[in-house]
Amino acid sequence: MVRTAGPGDKPKIIEMAVRFILSTSYRAIIRLVPEVLDNLVDVLLEHGTILVYEEEGELVGMLAASALPSPYSGETEGIEVVWWVDQEHRRMLAGPKLLRSFESWARQKGIRVVKMGAPVGSDVGRFLEHLGYEAVETAYMKTL
Repeated sequence: MVRTAGPGDKPKIIEMAVRFILSTSYRAIIRLVPEVLDNLVDVLLEHGTILVYEEEGELVGMLAASALPSPYSGETEGIEVVWWVDQEHRRMLAGPKLLRSFESWARQKGIRVVKMGAPVGSDVGRFLEHLGYEAVETAYMKTL
């Protein structure tokens, strides 16, 4: 079941965020700072959304997003910050259900454009394209 997260979900959300970072290519460039993750969750709960997938009373996935004006058009865009489903629950349609709920949240807010990220070389990009998303840019990062 997908639902909107509340403050009581914060410890599990942070735990999933850490697993996300450590299991992706982001682990090489993102320093894990507990206070920063704690603050990010607060900001997203207040100014965006964190949708969680709950299975038998346990949170096993999340999609966190912000709602920010586009620097180009000024229109508010829904921007995915993290989309994570625990490995053992990925075949249970938790990911697609979270994505559909994100799109519904955006529509309810009057948002016309949503942005999703996908790690380079992952199946996520192909999955998003299958659902009608279009690749518009690739981000390159360098640790200095």
